[in-house]
Amino acid sequence: MRPPVGSKVLIGCFEVLQLLRLLDLTALESAVVSASGSIFDGAHIWRLKRAQFLRGLSQRISKPIMPDDQPRDYLPTQAVADFLATAADPPLDGIIYPSFQVDYLRPRGPFAPRSDKRNVVLFHKSARVQCLNIPEGTEISVSDDSYLLCPSLFDDESCPLRGAPEAKYSVTEKVPTTAPPPDPDEATLRFSSLEVHFVNGITVNTTSSQVPRYRKEAP
Repeated sequence: MRPPVGSKVLIGCFEVLQLLRLLDLTALESAVVSASGSIFDGAHIWRLKRAQFLRGLSQRISKPIMPDDQPRDYLPTQAVADFLATAADPPLDGIIYPSFQVDYLRPRGPFAPRSDKRNVVLFHKSARVQCLNIPEGTEISVSDDSYLLCPSLFDDESCPLRGAPEAKYSVTEKVPTTAPPPDPDEATLRFSSLEVHFVNGITVNTTSSQVPRYRKEAP
C-alpha cells in the first residue's frame, strides 16, 4: 500500500475457515526443463518457452509498479489472474507471490535462499466473508478518541514516543434484548479483528553505485 509518513492504515484480520488451493508462484521461479532435447523438436521448444513464462510470471506479478504505469502494467497480470481463477484445472482459490517491497534484490536461482515475506491473494470466488452476527435493530457507534501523547510525560526530547499518536478507536454494538442466532453460510473467511497503524517512519534500503566521469581529448 506504500502509505506516506503521517497517514493511518486500517488492517483487518481474518480467519480461514476452509482448505484453500493456492498456486505458489515462488516455486515457479525455479521451473527448469531438462537440457536434453533438440532445438528442432517442437515439443521441446514448447516446454522451454513454458518454463520461461512460468519463471517470468512470478517476477511480473511481484514487481513494484509506479503509479503512472498502473493502467498499463496491471492489465497483463490481471488477465492471467482471471484465467487462473476461472479456467485452471484443478480449480484454484488464489496465488502466493513474493513480496518485492521488502526484498526486491533477493538472490535468484533454484538454490538461492528465498525471502519468507510472501503475499497471498484470494480470488473473488474464494474471498467470501462470513456475515457478522448483527441482529436487526442493533445500534452501532464508533468512537475516535485519538490524541497526541503529552510531551510533558517525557523529559527526554529525543524520546520516540514524544508527540506520538495514541489510537483509541472502538466500535460499540447495542443489541436488542433477544437476538436470533446467525444464519449458517459457506463463507471462506471469518472476520477476527481490526488494527489501526500510525505510519511514523519509512526505512528505505538502497544499493549505491558510483558514477564515474571521463574526459577524452577529441582528435
